[in-house]
Amino acid sequence: MMQDNNWYGHRSILAEFCDIDDRPSFSSIQHGWSIIYNNGDFGKKNSFFPYLCWSKIVEENSKKKGFHNIYSIGSPFLYLCSILDKRESNNKKSQGTILFPPHNTPTINDSETNHKKLIENIEKSCEPPFTACLYYSDFIDKNISIYKKKNWRVVTCGSRGDHKMLFKLYNELSAHNSVVVCEISTVMFYAMYLKKKVKFINKIDDQIISERSSDKIKENYLEYQEELNDYLDFESKFIKQYPQIISDFLEADIGFEISKLQLGYDSMLNKNKLKKVLGWSSVLKKILSFFIFNYFNIKYGSKVRSGEIE
Repeated sequence: MMQDNNWYGHRSILAEFCDIDDRPSFSSIQHGWSIIYNNGDFGKKNSFFPYLCWSKIVEENSKKKGFHNIYSIGSPFLYLCSILDKRESNNKKSQGTILFPPHNTPTINDSETNHKKLIENIEKSCEPPFTACLYYSDFIDKNISIYKKKNWRVVTCGSRGDHKMLFKLYNELSAHNSVVVCEISTVMFYAMYLKKKVKFINKIDDQIISERSSDKIKENYLEYQEELNDYLDFESKFIKQYPQIISDFLEADIGFEISKLQLGYDSMLNKNKLKKVLGWSSVLKKILSFFIFNYFNIKYGSKVRSGEIE
């Protein structure tokens, strides 16, 4: 129903888990991990439809800020893993290292990354063969050529509007032994849940590998700076608690437990409960969500629905 409910195919995965065809849901679904969500900032409050977040962390902090109709259901990625049920067999066939550099989005282009320094560092400390997985906003010739010149495989898993994006990401993560990330983001917790060895690189030789600058953001400057400061504070605490993720690779079992907490493993619902909270077991809610879905399509256009703009 809401504009971003099916970004990355989240809603369609939940529908597949429930053994029904994809359809608008009477809810607003969290579309990724973010310190903003973890801090309980879930957007505008309303009492008409429920907010569906991933973890108890988000649910509890949101309720403290006045969101009374918010419920944690677990990340759609967890339901995808349940659907595929191939985690152990895929790990046995995996090889090499996949890198996820810092990323920009279609609406926020605030990051400049030293890709050459990243390549040099990873080739010295990680297992070949090497793959770079670029977010689709960064999947441009300028960046692709840097990796291909070093004989790296370069991929993207698709856009926000690609309903198979998480399937592709699952396959890429499963195909590699080691995962290197440069920011604490959704994909890091996905890799941890798949019990991959995960390394976090934010500095090389005491130099920040990617500069995020609020100077590049013309609108909502103060809000952006506050969110950036919150993220950096979380990053600092995370590294202090798990220093191994910087010095080497975090142990898979430790990462798995972290991911379960952040992705909301204990909040996962069975099919009947999930259908109910999504409004798919109520004729009235299915009708309402259908009309609201089409109203938003008219009001905001297809580019918002696909994630091209926000």
